[in-house]
Formats: sequence, structure tokens, C-alpha cells
Amino acid sequence: MHRQTVRATRNAQDSGTCRHDRKGNPPMMTSFESSSTAPRHGSRATSIKLNALSVTFRSKRVLENISFEIKTGEIVGLIGPNGQGKSTLIRTLAGLIAPSAGTGTACGTDLGSGHVPESGIMFENPPFIDTGTGRYNLSFLARYSQNTVNDLDALMRHVGLDPSDATPVRAYSQGMRKRLGFAQALLGDPPLLLLDEPMNGLDPEGVHMMREELLARARKGATIVFSSHLLHEVERLCTRVFWVEQRGMQSIPHEAIEQKGLEMEYLERLGRRA
Repeated sequence: MHRQTVRATRNAQDSGTCRHDRKGNPPMMTSFESSSTAPRHGSRATSIKLNALSVTFRSKRVLENISFEIKTGEIVGLIGPNGQGKSTLIRTLAGLIAPSAGTGTACGTDLGSGHVPESGIMFENPPFIDTGTGRYNLSFLARYSQNTVNDLDALMRHVGLDPSDATPVRAYSQGMRKRLGFAQALLGDPPLLLLDEPMNGLDPEGVHMMREELLARARKGATIVFSSHLLHEVERLCTRVFWVEQRGMQSIPHEAIEQKGLEMEYLERLGRRA
């Protein structure tokens, strides 16, 4: 693995949102720049596979004996109470936390191997260089992670930000920070998007923008895994939904969601827990 990629990965906790790539890959275009609508990351191949994977974080077992498989082009939602392991799972899939037991792969990369999958990551509260503008932050990360983007200004406009805005990020609203974090995750057109509460704090127009972008990328073959408490958006977007709680994961049957809706399913699971 190349040293630049290792540094970018280990700095992900500080940069908040990072785009992982392997040095030497050809430049890739972001989806809004591409005219092709055909799947570009394989047809229904396996994107993520976990086998009896467990994760211990800060001396606490957070996930235990997790097994599932996700195909390319799927949009998978993670729901459940706070503090139950959704964020830890996303960071593990990104290669930022090593499994303590079991095995897993993401985009052909073995998790825990010291290498990181090719992915775009958005944390729930992505920190930035607060004294810089939005464009400065986006440009800095593109250079740092060695991504080639044809037009950063177009990417910013695409997510609803003005590239000429001289406002420092420290003065951004929560919604503007979310838009900037999303733009960073999209750098380089990654085949895997890992998003932690991406829509929290967005206005309806921002939610619509993000929803349409995720659907467009899935149609082109990208795999998307995101956590959210906006259950109506999870229900609207996802091909599959997982309930994450008490170190485990359960797939929620489509029939249950269709019959009573995801919100009622969520509340009933909380009731069974009580």
C-alpha cells in the first residue's frame, strides 16, 4: 500500500470526510459529469461481505458475529437506537477500525489488512479546516487524497454550495457543512459510499438533492451504506434495511416494511426490547 494513501486514511478521523483511492488508478469522473447510465462497477457482483465479524472499540465489544453480503448497486440502510454500533460498522467498512475477530472484504479489500477500500466516507459531524472556505477544503482534500476531479466548482454547485463564497467554514450552518461533507465523499466517483447520518440537518431541498444523487449513483452500480434516523428516507431509498442493536444486526423483511411501514417496525422493536 502506498504511503500517501495510508496517511490519508489515518487522517480520516481528523479530516472528517475522506476519499480513499489507490495511487496509480486512472482519474474518475463524478456522476454528475458522466453521460453514461450503464453500471460502471460491475453487475451485481459482491461489494461487501462479512463473515462472523466482531469489533472491539475502546475495550468494548461493539459488534459481534456479524455476517452479511451486499451486492453492487444496492442501497443499504442501518437503523436502530443511538450508541449501538452503526457508526462503528461504517468506520470498519471504511478500513478505519480493524475487526477483532472474523473476516470481511469491501470492494475487494480485506478489512483489517492495513489497506483501505476504495470508498467515499461522510461522518455524522465532519470537521473541516474551519478557517478555510468550502472550496479550499474540497481542493485540499482532493490534493491530499490524490483525486482528480474535472471541476470542483461544478461539484460544489451540484450539492448546492457557491464555489465563490468567501465565507469560512466556521460560519457555515449545519446544512452547509453537510453539503460540503457530501461533496467530499463524492470526490473521485467512488464505487462505495459510506455515510453516517448524511441527511441530518439538511433542508428539504438538500434532502431531495442527496436522495436523487444516491439513486443515480446506485443505478450506475455504486454501493451505498448509510445510517439514518430519517426513517421515511430509509424506506424510500433502500433496497435492504438492517436493525443494529446490542452488538448484533438483523435484516428487516420487506414484507414487514410494506405492511406497517418502517416507523412502526422501529417502534415495535423498541417495545420488544423494553
